[in-house]
Amino acid sequence: MTRYVLEALRTSGVPVSDPAIARSLVYLERSQNPDGGFYFSAVNPDINKAGEEAGHFLSYGTATADGVLALRAAGIPDTDPRIDRAIQWLRTHHRPDGAPGFDAASREMWSSGLRFYYADVISRAVPDLPLMLPNQETDGSFRNSNFLVKEDDPIIATTFALGTLLRQ
Repeated sequence: MTRYVLEALRTSGVPVSDPAIARSLVYLERSQNPDGGFYFSAVNPDINKAGEEAGHFLSYGTATADGVLALRAAGIPDTDPRIDRAIQWLRTHHRPDGAPGFDAASREMWSSGLRFYYADVISRAVPDLPLMLPNQETDGSFRNSNFLVKEDDPIIATTFALGTLLRQ
């Protein structure tokens, strides 16, 4: 959500010097791991889809790509170490057919469940990474067989797929 809010603020003309953007950078800093990757929330462990290990939330692809886009929307240049480390994490862990960062067997369903969202967001954050979308349905729509984040709904999956295809 932080990424969407920052993009909306910037699109509406809010300057990067605005206090709301400064506060969002504090949140983003707290959500970035030393490995460069991001997790979803520093305050609600139940929504960190990759889980935690040794008391630390694990990084995963959608949160990390969103982190890159949020930092950019906040006016942080690509030369900044925070963005550089996040992009390195994405390059190292990238999967062309699903969201990376879900290594535990109990969490691997998130990789395919976030497939279309990951394709859409990674095509914006690091556009040169290869992606493989599932085949279109006969009616031209896309659909995920995994229902975890409602990508089994062709309206949602097709919207993400079109965004991805437009950037490839």
